[in-house]
Amino acid sequence: MKKRIPHRQFPSKSSRKGREARTGEHCPLNGWWAPAGQEADAQLLAEGSIMPPSGGELVTWTLVASQFGSRKPQYVLSAAGASIDSF
Repeated sequence: MKKRIPHRQFPSKSSRKGREARTGEHCPLNGWWAPAGQEADAQLLAEGSIMPPSGGELVTWTLVASQFGSRKPQYVLSAAGASIDSF
């Protein structure tokens, strides 16, 4: 009889590890990713793609919206009081 190989476990969406990735690593989930502390610079990245640098520097990316079909999250500029994106 053939030996069964257990199915590879993927990080859950609720785990912190699945919600962060560093430049050069593979993207763990589809969604909007932003450099830590710079949520206004969010980029739509596909699962499996390589996490890009931000401003030419290595950064840690944080998942800000996990749905590929969702719109880019809106952020309010506290100084101006206006939103960055308007759909």
